[in-house]
Amino acid sequence: MSDLGYENLDRRAFAGAFRKVLACRDSGILLAEDDGEPCGLLAWSLRPMLHLAGPVFSIDELVVAGPSRGLGAGQRLLKAALLLARRRGAVRVELLTNRRRESYRRGFYLKNGFSEVDSAVFRMPVSSDMV
Repeated sequence: MSDLGYENLDRRAFAGAFRKVLACRDSGILLAEDDGEPCGLLAWSLRPMLHLAGPVFSIDELVVAGPSRGLGAGQRLLKAALLLARRRGAVRVELLTNRRRESYRRGFYLKNGFSEVDSAVFRMPVSSDMV
């Protein structure tokens, strides 16, 4: 996860979230290996969308360790995710990335069949003083 820019991630919190993702029927994690060693991770989730009248398959995280980049692990993870999305009946696959990420600047997603859409992401942290 540090390759995604999450250097200060709390290991216990990460382990708990990892277990929850694996336990949920509509989410999961795909791993890529190189000589038996993990070199990439793709976390996904599936959720129903009313306006699409079907489920959206979301690629929530995709990371390939630095030394393994450019060797096909990311493409293998994407292909596996797309196959899984099809099997799970998804009507669309989406992912969110940062334009500053190397993968975005290299056009990785465009080269792999994705198209960039004109969209906006809004965030708000959840706090105890919310209504």
